[in-house]
Amino acid sequence: MKTDPYSRMSRLGFCAFAALVCAVPTAAQEEPAFGFGPAEPASAAESPADSADSGVLSLSGEASAAFDAYTDDLDSVFAGKVRLDASGSRGEAHIGFAFTASGSASGTASGTASIAVDEGWVRAFFGKADLEAGVRKIVWGKADSEGPLDAINPVDFSDLRVTGQMDRKIARPMLRAGFSAGDFTRLEGVFVPAFVPNRFALSGRWAPAALDESFNTLFAVLQSGGQSDVAQTLSAKIASAFAPETADPKYPQYGLRLTTSFASQDIGIQYLYGNRKTPSVSVDSTKLFVAQSDPLESENPTLVFNPDALRISCDRFHQAGIDWASVVATLNIRAEAALHLTEDLFGSDGAVSNPDFAWSFGFDRDIAGFTILAQGFGSIVLMHDRIGVSPDDCQGDADATSTRILARISRSFFRGELDFSATVVSGIEDRDWMCLGEISSTRDALSIGCKGGLFGGRVDGDLGQYRGNGWVSAYLTYRF
Repeated sequence: MKTDPYSRMSRLGFCAFAALVCAVPTAAQEEPAFGFGPAEPASAAESPADSADSGVLSLSGEASAAFDAYTDDLDSVFAGKVRLDASGSRGEAHIGFAFTASGSASGTASGTASIAVDEGWVRAFFGKADLEAGVRKIVWGKADSEGPLDAINPVDFSDLRVTGQMDRKIARPMLRAGFSAGDFTRLEGVFVPAFVPNRFALSGRWAPAALDESFNTLFAVLQSGGQSDVAQTLSAKIASAFAPETADPKYPQYGLRLTTSFASQDIGIQYLYGNRKTPSVSVDSTKLFVAQSDPLESENPTLVFNPDALRISCDRFHQAGIDWASVVATLNIRAEAALHLTEDLFGSDGAVSNPDFAWSFGFDRDIAGFTILAQGFGSIVLMHDRIGVSPDDCQGDADATSTRILARISRSFFRGELDFSATVVSGIEDRDWMCLGEISSTRDALSIGCKGGLFGGRVDGDLGQYRGNGWVSAYLTYRF
């Protein structure tokens, strides 16, 4: 029997991660267990509390109230985070909760409230090694935002007013092991047992046009033709792919990352086996409609829409990546590059996305008190000439390249009490853009500020489709 080279690669990657996890207790043998010397018998007067690892417990968090104004609505939002941390010489633990309550001041939308674990994990130290388990958000790579190597956690795109990199990440259950070889070299492995894709709004002002318009139109056609049951089946299929209620354990993800520094150069290499966070959608036009015959009128079959002709999948892929950071001519430079190999190695399967090459390059520098940051990031679809037509091919409408440019300027005034920042993101191929601005005043633990965003450009672009969703927010935040 022939061995599938793609499957062989995934098995080798998993074995490498398993070896790292198994090596953690072994590495501990090089030094005293848990950082302590040999256990000594406790005296009769010593209580369990006296012999336990003394630690530090801290409570922190923040609460924020804001009013968000659109051109056609006004929202009130109350949000907060509470974090509890414990640390000692044997290990440390963290748990954080995030809660949000919002409502429309104009009464055009009903209020919502939610509370969830933002992150929660436990880490144990074994000399130069450590082992960690819990619900985490982690960052891989050196890009300021949207770097191709930062692919462990899915991202929440259901509300584009949320712009912070960590705020948009969706925490996932994972096991992480690490080993430090010296002061500048570290090997890290991550295992995520279950998969969820990026989160998108399926309706409303932040729903992607492809979902909010195309599928709604299809539902209307099916319902008008008396096929409401088919429309409901199709709706459930789309929702399960783009917003699953539970994590799917069929697709575990794992990766290895090695970072080191030498001669003012920071280098990282990594391997990741997982799923694309954005589903691929294609339609098998040959099976889009199937004939159903009435036993009494078999000569006049009726064409019925077939939901199974719609193929939605989060493609498996191997990622091999490298990143680099250094200071060159007073510029702090960061670069990333990654090759993604999907199961469509020859670009001929319309239901699976083609392999691609992704990149990021950026720098920042302080000039006259201002911090200037610029970054470009994008991807190149390999074997683009073999892509079929839409909707049979999931990339039928995709360009060969996708490029965005980000520029940000920021500065602090009055000894850090007043902060200002302005960010512009522009899509080159889509010819669209997004502008974000914020100004805030902070004294001690209290911050008051205003921020907002505008979208523009071609209406069929990823950013331009939201050009009617300009917003401004006034907020008050207290940190403790």
